[in-house]
Amino acid sequence: MTGLIDIWDVKTFDVELVAELQDNAELIGKYRAIDREIALERQAGTIGALFRSNPHARDYFEFEENLEQTMRARSIRAWHYTRLTDSEVDAMRTSVIYLSTLETIRQRLDAQVAAGRITEEESRELFSASPFHAAEQFEGRSNRFWLTAHPIEPSDGDASLLLRNWGGEAIYFWLEGDSSLKEIVANLGRPRALEVRVPFDAIRQSFSATQRVVATFARNLGCIGRFEGLDLSVIRPLGPEAISLIHTEGETSFDGMGREYPINVSALSREE
Repeated sequence: MTGLIDIWDVKTFDVELVAELQDNAELIGKYRAIDREIALERQAGTIGALFRSNPHARDYFEFEENLEQTMRARSIRAWHYTRLTDSEVDAMRTSVIYLSTLETIRQRLDAQVAAGRITEEESRELFSASPFHAAEQFEGRSNRFWLTAHPIEPSDGDASLLLRNWGGEAIYFWLEGDSSLKEIVANLGRPRALEVRVPFDAIRQSFSATQRVVATFARNLGCIGRFEGLDLSVIRPLGPEAISLIHTEGETSFDGMGREYPINVSALSREE
């Protein structure tokens, strides 16, 4: 296995990955330059722009598909925003990161009952309110552990609800009408940001992640563009070694997440 990379920062790419990207630098530059031209023409309503194709598209997409396979020897640094009790933090350092299912939801609630933080009745009500009970929600949410491929500020809308409510969307998502249950999940645990080492072959969005890697390298070549965010869903349990760091509200790293932490976060907003 090669090292850990940030898909948004070329400085973290290992030598072998950079070499493969560099070997295809001319193709990457030509494809992205023409792709931008076509996009601008379509925005301007240029006649014929809708029918214009990129002559490098076939080679470019074949390169990305091949790169996706070589990326499987790597791990991505990703971030999970949540509320956790101190005991849950301790458990995560020694146990497996489980995927979200009705069974694991039940186990988390049982642990809070055993710790005296909620009653059995409250546990039953929270469990019954989980969106996982609905077939249309279960299909898209179950057996996944969600992360983001880049650090974001705790105040960001994509993170703030997760940080304000214990249990994630699997528990709080359908509590809008019940103020008592909402109060319970708002007072359990503390806001945390988990820094996770995610094996590339453990995510569903491996091709999208590969595309972000190529786009990051392209920006380093001078191609115009910004990093596009990417949510990742892990599809198998990860061992405790996957947890690199756990940042807690009040710590410098947590409060500066997405701004001063990590120190190379400025690469996210870089645009040529």
